[in-house]
Amino acid sequence: MSRQIPNQAGLAAAVLVAVVVLSACSQRQELAARLLPANAQQMASHIELALERDQFRAAVEMGEAFLQQHADPEGRIHRALVGAYLALGHAAPAARHMELAVAAGATAAPKAAPDIVRQAGVHDAE
Repeated sequence: MSRQIPNQAGLAAAVLVAVVVLSACSQRQELAARLLPANAQQMASHIELALERDQFRAAVEMGEAFLQQHADPEGRIHRALVGAYLALGHAAPAARHMELAVAAGATAAPKAAPDIVRQAGVHDAE
């Protein structure tokens, strides 16, 4: 019986932590969605600025959150996400966003592409 009480207390603590973490994530996503600009050009600029500052995860979060709420008819967000995913070493989502960007008519590489290629070369050498 005494072993059961600590196990139940531990389980209750784990459940409480999980609820708090999930709640915080949900609130963060809702706040981010409210703060996102509704204009794809402005959002693409925010993403590119994050890339220039080596804030790759933030760039992905901003871009993906934007795409959940808004259309990207010119492929600007998809194009910016290509650079963010490449910088993180995630080739599959980068390729997916490149296809979507090209399908939407975006042809130029992301602004940060030369830096990202350089960084990828450094990571490959390590």
